[in-house]
Amino acid sequence: MIREENSLKKNVAIPEVLAADVDSGATRRFASIPAEGEFKIIEDPMANFLRDKWRALVIFIAIGAAIFYAVGVYRSTQLTAQQSSGDSFVGLQRTFSQLQELNEKAPETDAKLIEQRATEKAELEKRFESQVKSLSFANAPYANLSAVYQTLNQIKSPDGKNIRTQILTEARFLNTTTAAGLDKVTQELLYFAAARAEIDIDVNAARAALLKLADHGEYAAGSSVKTLIKIADSDETRAAAIVAEEKLLARKPELSADLIEKN
Repeated sequence: MIREENSLKKNVAIPEVLAADVDSGATRRFASIPAEGEFKIIEDPMANFLRDKWRALVIFIAIGAAIFYAVGVYRSTQLTAQQSSGDSFVGLQRTFSQLQELNEKAPETDAKLIEQRATEKAELEKRFESQVKSLSFANAPYANLSAVYQTLNQIKSPDGKNIRTQILTEARFLNTTTAAGLDKVTQELLYFAAARAEIDIDVNAARAALLKLADHGEYAAGSSVKTLIKIADSDETRAAAIVAEEKLLARKPELSADLIEKN
């Protein structure tokens, strides 16, 4: 019997927490178990937070998702609008070119052809004005560019004398206070276009305007000098063009001399 007990003690694994009590013959075999009243409930702070604030969290997530969706829709709409405006602007440029080609054609002598050209021009002008009006509501830069093309079309039209005179007289590009940045580029472009269109009507007025732009312009000065050299028809006008070129290169040395086209 004693052998069986010893054998049982050898074969049965005794938990470590009870080993000391068993070996010492103590009668308290469950000393590691807390006594009644010593248990403590440890609460999870995250679980408490979710339990108390779940409604606010749901609302917050819903608002965030709504904002994210709204921003995505806005960006998509903006991109679509920009692409549409770009396509419309290309159409405006095409119509503008067609109008200029029509205006530069030699006059017709046949009555039927005269009528056909008048009809074609009326249709192009109607389409052009519709495109300008449509782009006037577009985002930058298309609204501004469409207005520039509208003025250019007026400048180059056979009836554009008044608008050309107004632009050349006002010379808004000289006023750096009101014509700064992009607006200054626009004003110089329109002034240069008006001066070019005036060459076939009053070459002396056109030459005077181009000289002013060459002396005071920032963006179209080089083109003005090139044009002055092209239209020079005497030693005096050629010399004036060369002087304008030298003054421009002294004022803006970053312009290389080989960019100025010489005869």
